[in-house]
Amino acid sequence: MSARSICLQCYRKGFFSLSSKNGLRANNVRKYATEPKGLISASEKEKLAYLRRSKEVFETNLYEPSIDLADTRGISVNHMTKENRSSALLRQCLSEQPDREGFFKAVDIYVDRNKRRHGHMEFIVTAMKFIEPYGLGKELEVYNKLLDVFPRDKFVNRTLFDAIWPKQHPQMNLALDILTKMEWQGIMPSEETHDLLYSIFGRASFPLKKVYRMWFWFETLKDINPYYLPDEVYKDRLNIVRAGIDRILGNNDGTKIIEISSAEETEEESTEMVDYKHFIISSQSEYQKQCIGMLTTDKTVFVEGPINIWLGKKREEYFILKTGRQDLVTCDELTVQPDEEREGVVLAVCFATRPYRENISKWLTYLQEENKQLKEMNIVYNISDGEVGYERPTLAPPVEEY
Repeated sequence: MSARSICLQCYRKGFFSLSSKNGLRANNVRKYATEPKGLISASEKEKLAYLRRSKEVFETNLYEPSIDLADTRGISVNHMTKENRSSALLRQCLSEQPDREGFFKAVDIYVDRNKRRHGHMEFIVTAMKFIEPYGLGKELEVYNKLLDVFPRDKFVNRTLFDAIWPKQHPQMNLALDILTKMEWQGIMPSEETHDLLYSIFGRASFPLKKVYRMWFWFETLKDINPYYLPDEVYKDRLNIVRAGIDRILGNNDGTKIIEISSAEETEEESTEMVDYKHFIISSQSEYQKQCIGMLTTDKTVFVEGPINIWLGKKREEYFILKTGRQDLVTCDELTVQPDEEREGVVLAVCFATRPYRENISKWLTYLQEENKQLKEMNIVYNISDGEVGYERPTLAPPVEEY
């Protein structure tokens, strides 16, 4: 027997009644909450157990926001909190259409049903929790749609004293939270955002001042990142790897794909991205090949990794093949002071997927074919493979530079 059928039977038998103010109200639950003193019949025991079971189901299952609002079979949902009703509405619309249009549909339904915008703060706070899981964090129209939910002409400073000593409306703090979220996502407010906040809070308001500050600093610092990558790079993982090699070595002229699987489209943050389950990508310039030729066969080279590199909010792992300390002195190291520590010369770079040890062995086999002298050298592996008891610490992505 499902939870809904149990609740319906309790309602039909008179255990619960409908109230216009409080929604569902329990009847005779207090009477049967504790067992009566003395002997009771078997029918009363069965009725008591049935009541307890129905009461537990009512308290646990009926308050979940996954209830279909379109089919309640006569049971009122006024007992649900405003947050749960907002969550149920958003889940229902986004399950049917998990994109921006589904989000807009949920907001339009709320605005049409609630002309006076009662509970608009609870709805906006709940809607902000659905932005990131559905990949809507980079959409300016989504934030403007949330700002459009605020009622008009209720928080405007109408006198000089209100402008000097503004009232601390919680709606104003919520609007500042929305603008802060836009700032962290790197989204500059538009003129529509300015007009919405002007009509909601007036000219002398903190949200409007924050919009002016965001305009100034976004325009001032938009070209401060020397490693800025366009959005098209993040749509293909192979392009991300090439950008990482370019950042490490300064160019990717010697980049070669050793092994790669077929491309497949994955939904990462609800955006289409071309990913590859398996790939081994090596990069070695002509200068690095000459450095290997300068080494003697009694030298030892080291394979180290994985090393993290952040490209925007994407993290990739790479491995390096390098010499020991002071095994090879290049022209670049002649300016190094004697007391400074030399970490060795990087001879090659590799981006690979798991399992690391197997893929790195294939990479070294490829390097030995390209550089015959590597076959006679000792190679020491310094690899931390996550599959062999190594737990990688969880790192938060760095703050994106604008």
